[in-house]
Amino acid sequence: MARTVSPAYRFACAAMLPASWIGSSIAGAALGGFLGDPKRFGADFAFTALLIGLVAGFNKGRITAATVEPQIADEGRSSLVEEWTRRASSWDA
Repeated sequence: MARTVSPAYRFACAAMLPASWIGSSIAGAALGGFLGDPKRFGADFAFTALLIGLVAGFNKGRITAATVEPQIADEGRSSLVEEWTRRASSWDA
């Protein structure tokens, strides 16, 4: 037995997505300052590990690897550039 979904139900579900995204962003911005340096907790690598874990769960074979590999490589390059710029800025001091 198929039931139809009302437009009000669809709107309510669609409205929750940006509301939760924006609410979480505001909470993170407000509470993030209390944490201090994220390296104290190992959070600097935790987000990279989370990304790797999520990507590993999507693995369906060679096609997935070919699609995801550039994104992982880009994450690595971004981390290297950030570290290099941080070290280069300390050279000037």
